[in-house]
Amino acid sequence: MASPKNILVVCVDRDDDLGRKTGIQGPVIGRKNVLNAAAKLAVADPFEADANTMFAAVHQFDEITKSGETVEVACLTGVDKTDYSSDKRIMQQLDQVLEKFQTDGFVLVTDGAEDDQVIPLLQNRARIVSKQTVIVRQAKEVESTFYTIKEALKDNTLKTMFIILPGLILLALAFLPAFSFSIISGGIGFFLLFYGTGLYERLQDATSDLQKSIANQRTSFPFYLASFFVLAFALITIITQFTSNATTTDIITNAVQSLQNAFFLIFLAAESFVLAKSLDTVHARKAYRLHSYFVTGVLVILFWLILDAGTDVFLKRTDIDWFLRIILFSAVVLWLTLRSARMIDIRNKVTDFLIGASVYNPKGEWVGKVAKTYPAKQMIEFNNQKTKQIQQIDKTSFRFREGRVVLVK
Repeated sequence: MASPKNILVVCVDRDDDLGRKTGIQGPVIGRKNVLNAAAKLAVADPFEADANTMFAAVHQFDEITKSGETVEVACLTGVDKTDYSSDKRIMQQLDQVLEKFQTDGFVLVTDGAEDDQVIPLLQNRARIVSKQTVIVRQAKEVESTFYTIKEALKDNTLKTMFIILPGLILLALAFLPAFSFSIISGGIGFFLLFYGTGLYERLQDATSDLQKSIANQRTSFPFYLASFFVLAFALITIITQFTSNATTTDIITNAVQSLQNAFFLIFLAAESFVLAKSLDTVHARKAYRLHSYFVTGVLVILFWLILDAGTDVFLKRTDIDWFLRIILFSAVVLWLTLRSARMIDIRNKVTDFLIGASVYNPKGEWVGKVAKTYPAKQMIEFNNQKTKQIQQIDKTSFRFREGRVVLVK
């Protein structure tokens, strides 16, 4: 394998400590800029590992420069929450860097941990020729268990779970009557299930989507807000129904009846959320995902019908035949839905939604972005960053996969 001609030394601050602590926004390109940013981060937080990683990237840049290679150094930053949105921002910044410096290979400098998760992202653009992990030497007391626990509890989520929540429980036990113990234990059990099944993270994501829709003035905002309020009404309905029948109905039947009375509100909230996500998809020029949200919306309705019919059977309001007919009806509707989804799937068509999509060659290397589309001719146009030529290709020469245009020949 030939040695790379142009090398890009990359360090990644996936949770954007640089932006949050210094106000410097990525990408940071060039030895001087990276060095200044690292110094400001080290002053803002002397214990920040990302500052050491940036210094190490500059050191690696200097070492490669001595060997006579063409080299550049850059620092990419994500967002404060290390998830899809962070990786998306890193990829956008990487494209900005590659527009200024075309590279044949990356030298990745990382502190390990979460930053290693960007490796597949970099490999989509070029191969990684070297990886350096920075391990900062610490004093003996820093390595102690006490220090580790103290640092971990700076995380707001861990602080809530292991300090604030137990504190509230102890206060409740001290000031409330003894019979409240069952209510408190039930609340703890609900919270553990809510957190352990991943619903807590999904609620956080939904809250984040709501905040973004407000900040960006998206048309999806009313539907996000409606889904939260409708879900709150559903919870109130369940609690009210359950407590009012607690003395007249056995606990299992009471719980099932209370849930069934809120089914409509729960699934209405889900449909409102799906509609909001669909609008965000159009807003973000990712209409190729609309067909999946269409299927999801229908699945929500079918799940509601099946669950409601099953509940009626459990409560002996109807027989099993009705439940089986609902199952058969749902299967037919689902089959028709999947057929319809294929018809509206724009991944099989050339539309203006392709403009701005990244283009990759058959080897998986990034070569540019779609600049124009010609729907009538089913052709796209892009500026090939490797050959520096404008290319036009028809639908038979590429495939559209997960927001990417992949050349097939």
